[in-house]
Order: sequence, then structure tokens, then C-alpha cells
Amino acid sequence: MFWRVPPRLYNQPGIEYMKGKATIILAGADSTTHFTIYSVGTATNPGVTRPDVAYAGWADVAVAGVVSSDGGLGGIHQGNVSYNASIGYTGLCAPTVARVVGQPVVVHASRPRDHAPPLPLFRPGSQIEVKVAGGALAQSVGDSITVGGLSHVTMGAGQDSCGRAAPAQTIQTRLVDDNGTDVTTTVVTGP
Repeated sequence: MFWRVPPRLYNQPGIEYMKGKATIILAGADSTTHFTIYSVGTATNPGVTRPDVAYAGWADVAVAGVVSSDGGLGGIHQGNVSYNASIGYTGLCAPTVARVVGQPVVVHASRPRDHAPPLPLFRPGSQIEVKVAGGALAQSVGDSITVGGLSHVTMGAGQDSCGRAAPAQTIQTRLVDDNGTDVTTTVVTGP
């Protein structure tokens, strides 16, 4: 459920925010579409932030889905998004995306809780490169993520929307393809 509320933490008179756990569907995307989600913070939008507020620095999203009309996407830039949910699915799901022009795809974290399984990322058989920016992909539900379409995953550093460092972490789950084969050691590098 969402509520429209005035900004309590930002200098934005006349603007209303939607409050609640976001589920986002991007439909009608194509090879020229860039899909970005970010948290407003002192580094990403200093003109609206206040010096007396301690910002979380991460966009709190349950799930995002992408439906591509031509099998492509221009890019995915979500380095300060924390995908998490306690019910339903969680993570980034782009089962119609077979190619991303602006690779690597950048994500931060996908952490399901309780009974929320993580989602696979891309169309099986694709060759998508992903950078995990400061996250570890730790899973509290099960010990693996079923993935499709990944050619390479780099565990790299990132930062939150306030510019605070998120050091590169070792992956804390197993990546399993649609056939049940553990592909973690063949596709993941770093740190």
C-alpha cells in the first residue's frame, strides 16, 4: 500500500512522495532504454538534502521487472538499490532481456527474507555481464539464486547515495543455472 506524503527529509516544497515498498515494472523497453533507480542522498542530489538529516543511502525496493519489446535494454544502473522483501518475490527480473548494450549491469544487493525467493535475472542463454557494487547477494531463504543469462559477475565496490563507500565483498550465495548446475566458480570474480 502506498501513501502520498510531503517530503519530511528533503527541501522540496510542493512535491509529494509515495511511501511504501516499491514494486516496479518497466514495460515497452527496448535497446535504447536505460533503467535507473537510485536513492536521493547528499551525493546524488545535494540540492534537496538537509544537513540535519542522516540519510539511509539505499533505495528500498521489493522487486523490479523489465519487459523488452526487442529483447534488448540500453543499460541497468542500480548501484544503490537494496532489493529485499519478506513476502512475494524480490530482486531484478528481466526474462525478456537477452542483451544489454551498456554493460555491465550494475546492481547492489538482493536479499530475500522469510519466504521471498530471489528472482532470476535475464533470458537464459544470454551473455549479460553484471557488477555487484558493494553487495554480497547473501540469501536468508535457501542458499542459492537461480540465474539465467549471466556470462560474468564481478564482485566490486560501490557507494550509497551519500557517497559512503561500500567495499567489494565475497559472494555469499551460490548461483545456479536453470538446469541446477552451480555456476558460481565459473562466472564470479573478485574481490
